[in-house]
Order: sequence, then structure tokens, then C-alpha cells
Amino acid sequence: MSSLPGKGFIGVKITGLNEILTSITNMQREWPVVRSAVLNEAGRFLANEAKRNVHVVSGDLKNSIGIEPGPPRSSVIVSAKMPYAKKENDRPGDKHATQHSKPPYGPHDYFTRAINATSRDFQSRIKINFDKLLTRHKTRS
Repeated sequence: MSSLPGKGFIGVKITGLNEILTSITNMQREWPVVRSAVLNEAGRFLANEAKRNVHVVSGDLKNSIGIEPGPPRSSVIVSAKMPYAKKENDRPGDKHATQHSKPPYGPHDYFTRAINATSRDFQSRIKINFDKLLTRHKTRS
């Protein structure tokens, strides 16, 4: 705080606007890289969850689960590319162990569970990535 010319006047000189504008410009430049990293990390998280949850008999369905860039640059696609992937996800899993049956048993909703886990658990990872971006471009306190 400083005194302004005149009797009893008081004021504050505000500086740093140029630093703030530079910081914002740098964040805008870095934004596509951070967005891409977050999308790919989320995609890998979901794909790994689906692979962890899927019932494996031959391994073909598990091996078909993958991630690829989406048509808009702001997306990724995680999919299981077997003709029976959706049907397997939707199966109720009412098969029980008998003398002639083979595991796995139980619900087959491998992809649904992976989506739910990603929605639930990945939000904190998104926040961490964007907090890092803001910290890298922080101006004076």
C-alpha cells in the first residue's frame, strides 16, 4: 500500500496483468496436450478395468479391448471388437458350477463395471492433471 499525492489519500497500485495474460496464453497453448493426455489416461484406465473384469474363455474378447482416437480430436473410443462383445456384457451370469460346466461364473457386465469404475474413480485424476497445469502457470501470489 502506498500514499497517493494529496492530503490523507491512500491507494494501491495493481500490477501483474501482463504476467497473468502471459500465463493464460501459455495455458491455452498447453491445453490440447493436457486434454489429450487426460483422455488417453482415462481410456487406458477404462480399457484396463474392462480387461480385468471380462470373463476369459479363449482370450479373444479380452484381447479385442482397446483404445483409439475418436473422430473429434477431443475424444477417445474404448471398445471390445468382437461380434459377441455386447451380448457377453449383457449376459446375466446365471451359469452355476456343475459337473459339466466350465468357469467363469457370475455376472458378465465387464464393460458396464469398467465404465462405472472410470466414472467413479477417474475424476480425481482429471483434477490432478488440471491442477498441475494451473500450478505450472501460476503467477505471483
